[in-house]
Amino acid sequence: VAPTLREVDGLAMSSRNRYLTNTQRVEALVLSRALRKATDMVAAGERRVDRLIAEATHLIAQHRRVRVIYVSIVDRVTMEAVKGEITPGNATMAIAAWVDEIRLIDNQIL
Repeated sequence: VAPTLREVDGLAMSSRNRYLTNTQRVEALVLSRALRKATDMVAAGERRVDRLIAEATHLIAQHRRVRVIYVSIVDRVTMEAVKGEITPGNATMAIAAWVDEIRLIDNQIL
């Protein structure tokens, strides 16, 4: 799995980004911030999948234009959902969300 390519502002590169207004783009940045928050939590010792997902979902929910489709944590190799606790470096958090009418995705190895 290759690292996600990002725009200068941190937004995951996507052909859909061109449809975002400036306001929507600012709102969309919460996806990468949620992934960074989860990464920081793991670095601080958090391993529980439910806590990582809850924190990312809560952060995204604070942005009225952004509606979560899913926040999941999967095994990096099998892509199966991780239950209970993660092993750092072996899990990926994946997020899909609507920013108004534009569907965006992002992911990060935890």
